[in-house]
Amino acid sequence: MRMAWLALLLSGCSLATFQSKRLDRAYGRAGLEQRDVQVGDTNVRYWVGGEGEPLVLLHGFGGDAKWSWMNQLALAKNHRLVVPDMVWFGGSHSTRDDFGLELQLDAVRGVMAYEGIERADVAGISYGGFVAFYLAFLHPEQVDRLVIVDSPGPVFTPSDLEESLARFGAGDAADIVIPRDYTGVRTLLELAYEKPPMTPPFLLKDVYQTMFTQQVDEKRKLLAELQTVQPPELWEIRSQTLVIWGENDALFPVDVGRRLTTAIGPHARFVSLPKTRHAPNIEKWKAFNREVEGFLRRAP
Repeated sequence: MRMAWLALLLSGCSLATFQSKRLDRAYGRAGLEQRDVQVGDTNVRYWVGGEGEPLVLLHGFGGDAKWSWMNQLALAKNHRLVVPDMVWFGGSHSTRDDFGLELQLDAVRGVMAYEGIERADVAGISYGGFVAFYLAFLHPEQVDRLVIVDSPGPVFTPSDLEESLARFGAGDAADIVIPRDYTGVRTLLELAYEKPPMTPPFLLKDVYQTMFTQQVDEKRKLLAELQTVQPPELWEIRSQTLVIWGENDALFPVDVGRRLTTAIGPHARFVSLPKTRHAPNIEKWKAFNREVEGFLRRAP
């Protein structure tokens, strides 16, 4: 791997761009194709393909759809995967002056409508988990089974936020999940991985320039708007729900996941994956996929 880095560095090529093209081919081999659909004032880019009941995968702030769910392509053997870029990530953007969750809900529902999907299983990680939760809460007729990954939904309190910021020595959540420069990419890796991959500075700079310099102001507005969301006093999730958590998640500690599971009720099941942090779907992807497949196979 080090020799590959050096060869690309000397040739002037971008390793992140090279890996992106490899992912394009991987998605294609798994039977998924990239599409764009116009949903009102919003262009939504997404990947779709596979066999079986539809499963919508919603990513968080750490990347776009393609990078976030690359290790879940095996699920396409038993599910029709729908993997959208959230609005203001990847190829999705809007002229709509709206940075709330409703913007994302409209985009996801628009993709489902375009693909002729009336009802789907939905999985979301981190920010995508908030979207998945509120989709199940506000539009229960469209969500069959629900998978929430390291995303606290309405049980996250202001004191939880203060504790998270203190752990990272940050003044604002954006300082943690939206890199301002290449050193912020290292912070994301430390957030996502129990054992972050060795990444030299030149590669961090490459990843930052390729993945984190577009639509930055819009992402910051999304995060600022998310922090103003007031949890409903009364809420109910009717869907059978699997809550998956990284055992050592420093952003949203595992106790928050247990609290969410208890609040949803007896039809929610909690699983923590050992030796993982905020991205168990990447760090322990085989165990993650087994848990998701087992849940979707067993849950009515």
